[in-house]
Amino acid sequence: MTTTCFRQQLWTAEDFKPYKDIQVLDECLRKRLKLQNIYKLFRFQWSIFKYLKYLDRNYLPGDLIIQAPTGTGKTLCYVLPLLQALRKRTSRPCLRALVIVPTRELVHQLSSVFQFLADETDLKIVGFSGDSSISSERFKALETLCLVEETCHSSLWKIDILISTPGRLVDHINHHSGFKLNTLEFLVLDETDRLMTGQSLEWVENILRQLCPLNDISEDSKPYSVKEIGLKRPLRKLLFSATQTNSVSKLTNLFLVNPALFTYEGNEVAVSSALENSSNANRDVKRKYWLPFALEEFVLLCKSPVEKLISLIWYLEHLERPLLDTGVLVFASSKTSVHRLFRFLSLYFSGNHIFPNNCVHIAELSSNLSKHQRRNVVRDLASKKLQIVVSSDVATRGMDLENVEHVINFDVPIHIKTYLHRVGRTARAGHKGTGCTILLQHQAHHFRQILGKIDRTVTKNKVAWKEMNEKNIVEWSDLRESVMETVTCLQCCIEAESRRIIPSRKPLDEELKTFLRELGKKYYGMSHGQSKIQRKRTKLMLDELSERLA
Repeated sequence: MTTTCFRQQLWTAEDFKPYKDIQVLDECLRKRLKLQNIYKLFRFQWSIFKYLKYLDRNYLPGDLIIQAPTGTGKTLCYVLPLLQALRKRTSRPCLRALVIVPTRELVHQLSSVFQFLADETDLKIVGFSGDSSISSERFKALETLCLVEETCHSSLWKIDILISTPGRLVDHINHHSGFKLNTLEFLVLDETDRLMTGQSLEWVENILRQLCPLNDISEDSKPYSVKEIGLKRPLRKLLFSATQTNSVSKLTNLFLVNPALFTYEGNEVAVSSALENSSNANRDVKRKYWLPFALEEFVLLCKSPVEKLISLIWYLEHLERPLLDTGVLVFASSKTSVHRLFRFLSLYFSGNHIFPNNCVHIAELSSNLSKHQRRNVVRDLASKKLQIVVSSDVATRGMDLENVEHVINFDVPIHIKTYLHRVGRTARAGHKGTGCTILLQHQAHHFRQILGKIDRTVTKNKVAWKEMNEKNIVEWSDLRESVMETVTCLQCCIEAESRRIIPSRKPLDEELKTFLRELGKKYYGMSHGQSKIQRKRTKLMLDELSERLA
């Protein structure tokens, strides 16, 4: 098999600084970082840590809005400062930090990060994801005390840090009168732009109603101490996203106090007034979007949907490292497209006919799967039990998917943010990665417009375009033959699922996939393009399949 190398740029020493230089970090946190083989910080993390070094009860530097490329470690930018600031508790636990994220998967991911780094502290951390009942979640976070009379009860927090989706948090506020946020010191919004769009905005009023007494501060005030303004518990808001919102009205709704915006200007980390930055949004200021620094981009240009499938197979067979030794995330536009592409790849790579001594393991990831199944897919990808995962955009936001070296956009993203969050699943934390987009020719203009919105002064990487046809690809005719055979058995497979001859929600065993491939080879020769003959062909294949399964 011919190998075409897709090489990626590497990080330089200038991008990192050893965290040992940040004296504010406790030894226990440094020890936990070492256990994760983390010895240095990105310059972006370094800059934010320096700004937050006084993040304690007696100093309030103001609220923060952080916009940085995906994969630059934004999670640690708030996890470590929060753990550092809350590490010393003089009394029983009470809710002092609330982290709001848009998805259940992110709740689980963040909970594990917090729990690991806080392992040597006595901090109590709980995640609300909706996987269990409201009563069981409330039992983990609150305890009810009986006062003078049996009918007089009071609810007290027994945790320090809560991680939740906005909807689940509002459910708790509405269902339990004792669910108060009046002890809160830190409010973190991760993936802020997603949290502040559409129907998700309904949560803002519910939560801020609980926090209003803590926000009676002039926006014109400078960094202040608790004693100067007479607050017992100052509330600090930290907003994080790779594609941060710059809407004045949405930022105003959050009652930000003296907010500072951290972003990239060229190769430097810039700090400015967020209010000034958002006011410029009405002056046609170009929004800035960044790619992961170590990402290389490729575009494969095709003439037809079949050529897209051929191009996908060609790319998978010509990676820098063999497919069996890497992790690939393939994005499709809908859960139906995800399932069909998953079936196609499973059938194509079945029977060891591509890799004689090994089998390529493939899975799908979409809302068609249960929460438990999705977690298993993410776990198996991280442990390298899977080589290819076909996903909908359920996996694009903030998820730290380990072992992903290549991201393929099989269906072109419509929006720039979708593209950034997709390719942001690779080239994370200093590792190299590639992002490949497969386009039909009429989609090229739209995609060029998307790419034109990206600020490349930081990464300076260029997009490599390649036309996919028999003139440019030596093995094109052989690939086309095998792809069309697989498409033939895929059509039979989809029809068998619709008739419930085979299950649609379960992977096919190897024997069944091999049998379907044999059917594809047998009936592929029947005339294409004639619907009447194609219907007859599908019927013959279904008859043989039903007889085989009987």
